[in-house]
Amino acid sequence: LTNGGSGRLLVTTPDGIWSSSDDGATFALHGFPRFAERDAISYCRGVAVKPDDPNTIFVGNGDFIPGKRGAIQRTRDGGKTWERCTLPVEPNSVVYWFGTHPSNPDIIVANSLHGYVYVSTDAGNSWTKVRREFGEIRALAWMPN
Repeated sequence: LTNGGSGRLLVTTPDGIWSSSDDGATFALHGFPRFAERDAISYCRGVAVKPDDPNTIFVGNGDFIPGKRGAIQRTRDGGKTWERCTLPVEPNSVVYWFGTHPSNPDIIVANSLHGYVYVSTDAGNSWTKVRREFGEIRALAWMPN
């Protein structure tokens, strides 16, 4: 995922998010806290950049793939520091994907692999869980009316 043509590259992997600020010549790894002591890694999957603020980035992660627990991580300083978003219901698997749209950059949608959908209307400060649950979700998109 390139960030606004600035030469910045973000890559999610099983062991964290790798970032490059020099078009991929060098990379640095940021790993997230494990969910339990027995976990070998904190698996990362989806990544999204807030359409109007390239310093606000969301990463979906979990205890494994498909996993039994997940989280949404957010940075507002371009990846220097990260915080775990508070969700109303803990994800039932890794957080897999995000949907954003430039027409309303404060709306962020996310899903767990095992069917939970979360929505934030305030750029990730608070989240609600959609009542409908699906068996498995591999991707989602948010499109304005």
